[in-house]
Amino acid sequence: MPKVNTVNKARKAYPEHGIKKGDTYYWWKFRFGGKVMSKSYPKASQLTQSEFLSTVYGIVEQLEMLDGSDITESRLEDIIMDLETLRDETQDKFENMPEQLQDTSEAGNLLQERVEALENMIDALQSVDLDIDESVFEYTCPHCGEVLDEEQIEKGKCPECKEEISTEDYEEQKLVQHSEREEEILSEIQDITYEGS
Repeated sequence: MPKVNTVNKARKAYPEHGIKKGDTYYWWKFRFGGKVMSKSYPKASQLTQSEFLSTVYGIVEQLEMLDGSDITESRLEDIIMDLETLRDETQDKFENMPEQLQDTSEAGNLLQERVEALENMIDALQSVDLDIDESVFEYTCPHCGEVLDEEQIEKGKCPECKEEISTEDYEEQKLVQHSEREEEILSEIQDITYEGS
């Protein structure tokens, strides 16, 4: 990848890049191609001239930008479909190579490695469990820490310390544990990355 250079204060404006005089901006240059400028730090997908890598890095960036509200089965399926399309295109390129080059050439090995790396990503994403099973959540008395079941919560009194238990406290604990489970799912998804060349 090319080196990213930082200019702390632009000497002049570059309106085509949204850069005003005095702005901080970044620039980089490919071996074959002109200077590229950006007001924001470039993403990995912007730092390659490989169409394949730009696409796969763009998909990884989609995963990195997900938040709790984005974690839906349909959203994940869309990303998996993008990976499957890229995998199939890469596999087609490999199969369209002369047979004697498929297993012996550097290009053939690279295509095989890319197909395998994409399949690993697809498998990892398909194995993520998006279900939030609230039946495994544990609710405790805010006074003594005793684990309570729903029946005890409905009675409104802790059987251990005999203190009152409010529905609001139960709902707050439920919300916290729900958020924690969402964060676990999000972390699992965002740990999945492309491990290939």
